Amino acid sequence: MTQDSFAVSEKFNSFVWFPPRSSTHTFSWIFGHYNFKIYYPSDDGGIEVLDSYSNHLGHFFCYPPNHENMTFICTTRNPYERIFSMFKFGRYNFRRIRLGFASVPTKEDFEKFYTDFVEKHLKSYKPIFNHRRPDYVIRNENMFEDLLKIPFVRDSKLNTCGILEEMCQSKLNSSPQLDLNQYIDERMKNIIYEEFKEEFEIGNYQK
Repeated sequence: MTQDSFAVSEKFNSFVWFPPRSSTHTFSWIFGHYNFKIYYPSDDGGIEVLDSYSNHLGHFFCYPPNHENMTFICTTRNPYERIFSMFKFGRYNFRRIRLGFASVPTKEDFEKFYTDFVEKHLKSYKPIFNHRRPDYVIRNENMFEDLLKIPFVRDSKLNTCGILEEMCQSKLNSSPQLDLNQYIDERMKNIIYEEFKEEFEIGNYQK
């Protein structure tokens, strides 16, 4: 998927962005109901639909043309939890399930993961609101209530029939259960906070 892609609903004049490990599969299903599709700039200066990812609205993001006249919706999750979930689902889960690695990872494993992966690669996925902040922020921890703040979601049949709330209560693409506090000490919390401060701010999360 191109890093210049953006997910837009022409019907509702809105665009969305879902950072990794912020319930992207659930939100892709929900917002797909509202005609959101992935678009990307073509070589001839036009805009094309990326049909092959129509069931997943992706993590890459850029501002679409004329975004100033559109509604900007962004999902978020407590950054400590989001980064730790990447560790569990990616590094640890891959070794445990696909490679038969059964031992529990250590605190040093997490710190190495952060250095090797997050500091080198995650900046491609990190929220950088250099043009504007979102009009609506949907927190992973308050999914249903935050979705209802968006008028076209609140007034839709998907909500009034009860399916939306049911979807928000489901857990898709879950990762192994590990205790975050055993892996992220105060030093690492400070490092994560400084790197992802904007996410703390837009989600009103505590340091």
